[in-house]
Amino acid sequence: ASSWGPAEMELQVTQPLEVALSGIPKSTGIRSISQFGLSQITVLFNDDVDLYWARQQVSERLSEARESLPEGVDPPSLAPIATGLGEIFYVFV
Repeated sequence: ASSWGPAEMELQVTQPLEVALSGIPKSTGIRSISQFGLSQITVLFNDDVDLYWARQQVSERLSEARESLPEGVDPPSLAPIATGLGEIFYVFV
């Protein structure tokens, strides 16, 4: 939703997705940031969790949550597999 401000993104996109992602087994927390037309949510898991199992859990929850998002919002997707060290710099164009 490129024309939305941070407050609108938080209320209509980020919060509903956070609710959908809450309660995943073996998750330890959720972090998010809402910017102009962008919502980024990070789900944290225990260190011993299988990466592919965790991604499957998140993917299933996102699939269910797509129906509740407002019209005109791009469907949520998972970022590529990366370590925390791989998240050094993001550029949004």
